[in-house]
Amino acid sequence: MTIDQIQLMATVVATLLGLISFWLKFTRDIAKADARAEAAHAIATAANTLAAAAIAKIELHSNDLNAYKVEAAEKYLVSDDIIQAENRTTRAVEDLRGDVRGMNARLDRMLEKIVEKVTN
Repeated sequence: MTIDQIQLMATVVATLLGLISFWLKFTRDIAKADARAEAAHAIATAANTLAAAAIAKIELHSNDLNAYKVEAAEKYLVSDDIIQAENRTTRAVEDLRGDVRGMNARLDRMLEKIVEKVTN
């Protein structure tokens, strides 16, 4: 074997070793990337499950809130009706009080006239 052949063989072996080293590093990097992708997929799946649960809770609370709004509106209307009825009753009692005072005044005048006639 000549020196040129030995150099050629060394170059071929070095190239093959370089290719093998490159291939091993490339496959190791691909395996790491696959592992990271699987971990990211698992995290995304967990996040999706949590998001679905959160959406379900939001819908439940939204329905509860809507029911409360309806109930509050009904109670407010009932309360408003009660307030209006109380106001009408108060006005009626005040009107009745005025009528009774007016009757008292007329009775007082009538009694005064009777007393005047009797004393005169």
